[in-house]
Amino acid sequence: MAIPTYAPRSAYIGNGTLASYTFDFKIADLTQIQILVSDENSDEVFRVDGNDTTFLSSVTFDPIRGGGIVTLPGNLTTDYQIVILLASDAPKQPFRFRDAGDFSMKTIEAAFDRMMVFIQRIAYMSQRSLRMNDNLADGEFNPQLPFTSTDVGVQDNRDRVFVVNDTNDGFKAGPTVASLDAAVVQTAVNAAEAAAASAAAALQASIAAEAAAAAALSGLPEGGLVGDYVEKTGIIDNEADWFSGTFSGFSSRYGANLNLIGLRAALLYVFNFTYTAAGITLSAAGSGTIREKGASVASTLLTAALVKRSNLIAAVRFYQGATLLDTQVAGGGIPNGGNSTFNYATPFTDNITFTAEVDDVAGGGGPTTASSSTSFVFVYPYYVGAGAVGLNAAAIAALTKRIIQSTSSRVESITAANTNVLYFAYPAAYGLLTSILDVNSFETIGDWTQSTKSITGLDGNAVNYYCYEFNNPVGAGAYQYTFKR
Repeated sequence: MAIPTYAPRSAYIGNGTLASYTFDFKIADLTQIQILVSDENSDEVFRVDGNDTTFLSSVTFDPIRGGGIVTLPGNLTTDYQIVILLASDAPKQPFRFRDAGDFSMKTIEAAFDRMMVFIQRIAYMSQRSLRMNDNLADGEFNPQLPFTSTDVGVQDNRDRVFVVNDTNDGFKAGPTVASLDAAVVQTAVNAAEAAAASAAAALQASIAAEAAAAAALSGLPEGGLVGDYVEKTGIIDNEADWFSGTFSGFSSRYGANLNLIGLRAALLYVFNFTYTAAGITLSAAGSGTIREKGASVASTLLTAALVKRSNLIAAVRFYQGATLLDTQVAGGGIPNGGNSTFNYATPFTDNITFTAEVDDVAGGGGPTTASSSTSFVFVYPYYVGAGAVGLNAAAIAALTKRIIQSTSSRVESITAANTNVLYFAYPAAYGLLTSILDVNSFETIGDWTQSTKSITGLDGNAVNYYCYEFNNPVGAGAYQYTFKR
């Protein structure tokens, strides 16, 4: 195969339903490919070569025609990105033409293809590197960093930056990082001092304005009882009067006789401030996907969304089952609410539950502990399809796999070839079927034979399955049935 295009990179955004992704470039072995997965915030989750067995399920490729497939252990999380890179970072030329009696054009093409793979990798890396502008003539500027010269070179300037030299034709050692940091700090200090001076001037102006307003006011109106308040009664300055702060009578809103003295007491009664514990909602990246038992999840990021209510938040704890994973008492959503996170990096292949607890501080009814949980669900799959009469367990397990939770009613459209019979199988723990309706809602369960077969799951466990086989061979086509338990 020739390599007519430059495409050393393939990138995809996950939607939670796909685990396999293709690439079009040509490689000769798994060390020539690199896989990068990043989360929805573009933070790197992992970066591995094609021969990795921890984060990858498999990598297949065609060394002759090019292209291949990268398969993850589970579906790529929604909004996560996978980037597949041509990474021929150790160039080798294994083809030998010297002393060869004859060789084919295919062999020559393969040798050139291998060299082109390395060239494309060089082009890809160079496009992501700093380089001189094309307006600069050759020899006009020396981009090499000094090593030993009167400017003192790289070896003796580990804490310095490099700048353009005095003759504008190369680099020289510049100021130290510490001096730059000091300059940045001084600039920030100067800006802060200027801002403080401006704020002080504004405050003084505000105080002066308030003093002028106070001077214009001759004083509070005469009179008033304990709990009364002053209210402006007109547009003229000083036009104000006292109003009763006693609120007494029957309240239709609260259905009770009230006798409240003072505006504060009335407002507190209306707002009815009471102690309320902190809130928490736990989520886990990838937890919304139903997986087959035995499929591995390498890690998950736990996020506890914390809500501060009456009291400040004191601590948040993360658990896997009854096992304490982490306790956080500062940062994240503490103490005023927000998100606290914990990365659970232990791979798992079966049902698992995570819990997060939040405590608020003591006082006013606290402390109180609130909790929230989230789970990953793994199931043994259903199998549906069509095939020859009397398929054994292994052949039934080779039919179409449905990774779904137990359901009392399942509609399936099964495509069959001529003389095939139909099959429907699921874990026996779910119970026997009570009805099988055809597309016209006619009962057909009597036309099916039920048997129990042992099928080995992805996790290596042998599981009993109820297998239903249609008694009558059918013609080629699609057949819809509703299976009910």
